[in-house]
Amino acid sequence: MNHFLIQPWATDADRASWLLGGEGKPAVHHGSLDEAVAAGAGHPVVLLAPTENLVLTTTDLQIRQKAKLRKALPYALEEQLASDVEELHFALAPQRDERQAVAIIEKSLLEKWLDTFQSHQITPRAIIPDILTLPWQAGDWSVACDSHRALVRTGRYSGFACDRENLAVLLDAALESEQTPPASLHLWQCNDEQPLAWSREQPRLMKHRCDGELLQLLAEGIDLNNSINLLQGDYSVQTDLLKSLKPWRWAAGLALLLFAIGYAGKMIERNQLEARQALVRQQAEQIYRQTFPDARKVVNPRVQMEQRLKQLRGGGKKQQDRFLDLLATGGTVIAADKEASLASIRYRNGRLDLKVTAPTLSKLDSLKNRLIEAGLNTELTNADSAGGKAVGNLRITRK
Repeated sequence: MNHFLIQPWATDADRASWLLGGEGKPAVHHGSLDEAVAAGAGHPVVLLAPTENLVLTTTDLQIRQKAKLRKALPYALEEQLASDVEELHFALAPQRDERQAVAIIEKSLLEKWLDTFQSHQITPRAIIPDILTLPWQAGDWSVACDSHRALVRTGRYSGFACDRENLAVLLDAALESEQTPPASLHLWQCNDEQPLAWSREQPRLMKHRCDGELLQLLAEGIDLNNSINLLQGDYSVQTDLLKSLKPWRWAAGLALLLFAIGYAGKMIERNQLEARQALVRQQAEQIYRQTFPDARKVVNPRVQMEQRLKQLRGGGKKQQDRFLDLLATGGTVIAADKEASLASIRYRNGRLDLKVTAPTLSKLDSLKNRLIEAGLNTELTNADSAGGKAVGNLRITRK
C-alpha cells in the first residue's frame, strides 16, 4: 500500500510538502498544512516530523515494561532538556540495543498536527522523525541536503538536522566528537548545486545521485516497523469501532445488545457456578496438599483425604469423621470468600485451627461470624495486620 507522506516545514509549522508514494518519482507539492492533510483523504497518511523539532537521545534505564519506562523517562532526562518535561512527549524506539532510543517533541506541536488531521476526519497511520527515513547502514553515516536544509543520520535512531550553510561545520564537529568514526559518509545532494566542502581522507565520501527533491529521497526509505512512531502513550491510535458506526447503526446495535444481554445472562450465571465449583475444588486440593505434603497426585481430594486419615495412627473413625465434618464446613465458608486464603490447618482433640490471610482484620472477623452462622464454635486468635494484609487463626469446634 502506498503511503501519502506529509512533511511540515521546520521553519513554518503552517506550511508543508507532500506526495503520494508509488512507482517512479511521484511529484512533490507545496502549500499549507491544511491543504496537505486534505489532499491525503482516502490514503494511509504518514507525517514526517522535521528533525529540527525533535530531540533524539538514548537512556540506560533498566526497565523492561514500556509503560513503566515511559513514566520514568521524563525524570531521567529532564536535566538534558530545556523545556519543562510536563510539556514534552516521549516516544520509544521499537527495539532496544544496549541503550533505549527515545524521540522527544513538544506536546503543543504534536497536538497542532493532530488537530489538523482531526478537522478533516483523518487519522494518521504514523508520525515519524524524517531523518529516520534517510538511507543508512550500520557503521556508516548518511547525509542528505537541498539548498535550504540538511539531514545527518548517524545511527539507527540518531542524527541531527541543520541549515545547509552550516552543514560542513557541524558535520566536522560531530565527527571530531565521535569516539568511533564511521567508515564511510554517504552523501545525497538534492537540488543543491553547492558542493560539500570535504578535505578529510577518513571517513571516505561516497556520493549518490539524487534525482528530484529531498522528500522524494526520504519516501524511498519509509519503514514504519523500524522507526520511532510518535503516536504512543496518550497519543496512540486506538481502533474504536463505535466511532466508525453511522448514526443509523445505533438502532441495530441496541437491538443486538438487548439480545446479547439475554443470552449472556445465562452464560454468566453458568460461568459463575463453574468458577465457584473450581474454586472450592482448588481450595480442597490446597488443604489436602498442606495436610499431606508428600502427596504427588490429587484426583479426588475428599476421597483421598478419607483414605489417608484411615492410615493415621491414634485416630479412629470417630476422630476421622469429626475432622472431616469441621474441615468440610469451615473450608467451604473460607473458599466462598475470594479475598481470603488458607495458609495452614491443624487438627487436635476435636479442635480445628485454620490459619487464614485476608485484606483486613475486619474481613477475618467477618469470616468468624459466618463460621458461627454455619453452626461452628469459632474464636479468632493471634490476629495481626502488617504489610497490607491481615493474618489470624480461626479455632473451630462443633457446637
